[in-house]
Amino acid sequence: MNTYKKQLMINVGKFHVSTDSQEELMTVVGSCVAVTFHDIKKHIGGLVHVVLPGRRTHPREDDRNAYYADTGVPLLVEEMCKAGAFRENLVANVIGGSSSHELCRENTIGRRNVDSVVTILKNYDIPIQKKDTGGKSGRKIILDIATGKIEILKLLYQSMKPAGKHEGILTDDDESQLIRQIERLNPDWTTAGKLLETLHNPDSSIQCIQEIISEDAVLAYHIFRMFNSSYYGLPNRISSFPEAVKLLGSHQLKLISTVAATMRQQENTSADTCMAAQNFSNHTRSTALIARCLALRVSPKLSENAYAAGLLHGAGRLGTALLMRKDVQNKFFEIDSDMFEKNVDTIGEIILTKWNIPVQIMRAAIDFKNPPDGTTDQHKLTAIIHAASGLSCLLGINFGKKNVCG
Repeated sequence: MNTYKKQLMINVGKFHVSTDSQEELMTVVGSCVAVTFHDIKKHIGGLVHVVLPGRRTHPREDDRNAYYADTGVPLLVEEMCKAGAFRENLVANVIGGSSSHELCRENTIGRRNVDSVVTILKNYDIPIQKKDTGGKSGRKIILDIATGKIEILKLLYQSMKPAGKHEGILTDDDESQLIRQIERLNPDWTTAGKLLETLHNPDSSIQCIQEIISEDAVLAYHIFRMFNSSYYGLPNRISSFPEAVKLLGSHQLKLISTVAATMRQQENTSADTCMAAQNFSNHTRSTALIARCLALRVSPKLSENAYAAGLLHGAGRLGTALLMRKDVQNKFFEIDSDMFEKNVDTIGEIILTKWNIPVQIMRAAIDFKNPPDGTTDQHKLTAIIHAASGLSCLLGINFGKKNVCG
């Protein structure tokens, strides 16, 4: 007997209805909520991945109904009926609505998502067969179209707590100010313009978009922190562009890229700062490309993680420079080298932790100067970034005027 089932991944803010008995619908949720329907007589199933409880007060042109509980659940009911299901035969499952916070308050976005979905189902008089919500764990859900059986796998949130102690390095106010400064940095206007032009071309590939993003470190930083923001509530953090496409969908990736590319600040940027930032971007991009090539030879499965860690491995240097630039008349990287090297790794760890960057990527990005011995994937990844950064420097592509590459 052939037990093979085709699995279809339902991305964030998407839905799907299936009449194929050989198909399974699958999604991953954190604070989001997955609502599944199944007609027990017709063997028709559907799933919607709800992100927010209700539509915005001022909807955007590209908003999708499936994104919100108050429009996504009715949409799924309607599409199930169009596929031949009868509303009176439908049974529902509601899964998700978790929170990664230590104290799961009543008014979390996950709780509001669940409450909204349950209220809507009650209004439709659709019974809830299984309800697995709340807590701190994410969930992977698989719906079997043939039987209506649902499989739920609990996923633990990765710990984002820094490995070291940061007492005395930065106060909480300093940390908050540093994160705000980085998040307000302008991307390079030329690169941002090229990205926007590419995003407006319907024939542009994700690979092409990724390569343009990598040309500017600030642009890459904005996009990686948006991937992993609490807005999406994913239980496991996104470590690469292909993973972002898989979990969020290409539409959402393009939307995030558009937001990052259109960031603009009113203050003027000095020529010195522009030049230093460009040097910084050149080095991170070079390191990322070299790291990917090295990984393809040593451990191909690490290639995309190596690319991401290469782009992010300069976060500590950028953060330290921002903290100290008032002492050097706003010129990046012209700072005391001893002070720089003393704090750079710790600053990088603070920044990447705040952005919820996956632990494997974060450790490789901040430990690359002194990679530990070992044969685990983590050891290999860190060693790859160490070698890639060094090769980039040997090629003359370094961070700035007074810098030492790992």
